[in-house]
Amino acid sequence: MWRRTTARCCDYTNIELTCVEGIVLRALELCHTTEPYLRKAWLWLSCAYDQFEPFLRQGIHSVAHFTSATPALLTFIIFVVVMLLMIQILSWMRSIIAFWVRLMLRLTFWTAMAALIAFVWQRGLAASLHDIETGVRQIMIIYRREYARWENHMDQTTQGRAGRANAKSSWL
Repeated sequence: MWRRTTARCCDYTNIELTCVEGIVLRALELCHTTEPYLRKAWLWLSCAYDQFEPFLRQGIHSVAHFTSATPALLTFIIFVVVMLLMIQILSWMRSIIAFWVRLMLRLTFWTAMAALIAFVWQRGLAASLHDIETGVRQIMIIYRREYARWENHMDQTTQGRAGRANAKSSWL
């Protein structure tokens, strides 16, 4: 039994290798096919590199010499570059998060609209308006009850504090 599972693994490995070989062969074939068309571009890039290489080498050498003479400046430059990269990455992350939040809010809104339309379609316009009116009445009753309760509570609190004002002043 164990040998059969091992044989299966080897079979899958062989299949994967043949797939990779096929991909590599296709890439090489594509490279050889496009080589005559890209030859001029490669020659132009090679000539440009040969012409600019001495200038680049001198510039890199002078920058390396300057930074080795002042390592604090190099540290500061690296710090600034890292901070700029971090700010850029955080900006990208903020954009991505803002996109997804906006997408979810739009999806939620349009889902609610579809649910409302389905509700009205199923119940009918008159029955839906009656249900909305009943719901608003219930909310208003609850709101008035809570408002009266808190108004009572505030009246009791101010009456209780009125008696303490003289007691506080008598301690002074």
